[in-house]
Amino acid sequence: MNEIVQSIRDQNWAAMIREQKASGLTIRQWCADNNISENSYYYRLRRIREQLIQAAQPTPAVMDSAPALVRVPDTAVSADNSTACIIIRKGSLVIEINHGVSEGILSLMKEVLLNAE
Repeated sequence: MNEIVQSIRDQNWAAMIREQKASGLTIRQWCADNNISENSYYYRLRRIREQLIQAAQPTPAVMDSAPALVRVPDTAVSADNSTACIIIRKGSLVIEINHGVSEGILSLMKEVLLNAE
């Protein structure tokens, strides 16, 4: 698929996820109200999360040097009405940690936080 088309689709999916979070409705109710199947919603959510994780993976050049600050793209889901089990806030930075997060992601977040200025 064309990268531009996929990028636009991903932006739309991220906006959809932010809209659901901001609505205050359960995912089931929001999907019913918006004629979107729950399977489609969760598929899209998984795709956006995978892209954020991939964007946060250090490249081999970065791995050889000191850990760098990882900037999360604007496609990140908003912390408003969050169901995260841990939320870390520092200035405008918000980090949400949900149940089931992988050890790899936790390790990466730990390195970033330990080396943050």
